[in-house]
Amino acid sequence: MEEELIARSRNGDCEAFGKIVRRYQGIVSGVTFGILGDYHKSEDIAQETFLVAWRKLDDLREIEKLPGWLCGIARNLAKQYQLRLPKMRVVSVSQTEDIAEHDNDPALLLAREEQNRMIWAALERYQSNTAFRSCCFTEAGSRSRKSRRHWRFRRMP
Repeated sequence: MEEELIARSRNGDCEAFGKIVRRYQGIVSGVTFGILGDYHKSEDIAQETFLVAWRKLDDLREIEKLPGWLCGIARNLAKQYQLRLPKMRVVSVSQTEDIAEHDNDPALLLAREEQNRMIWAALERYQSNTAFRSCCFTEAGSRSRKSRRHWRFRRMP
């Protein structure tokens, strides 16, 4: 069965490849999620895995190794994505005091406060010139009745 799907896929049959995708999307997504820990990004990488597999299907030598081949592609893509992410700095507990002192710097606090005032002033000017409508959608994609009401910006304490 798999041999037939792969043969048809190699000949450009998208429907056959779609069956392969449906059969292995769970395991491929599991591999990418295990590496990335981010559901949405792991789904993106899983999708990219199948695009790469489609383009490189002729490189698959042993058809019975298809699941491992797909997982290998997924693993490599997820690790490549991780390498492109900005590195997070790990600090010891004793270093956190320095960071906390930096966050309490009066000049920085004043600058943040001024920036917040400017943003709120701009939003209030914009609100007075424009009618706002909320565009909340349900999971099914339809607008809920509650979301059709006008809304206003609120200052957070």
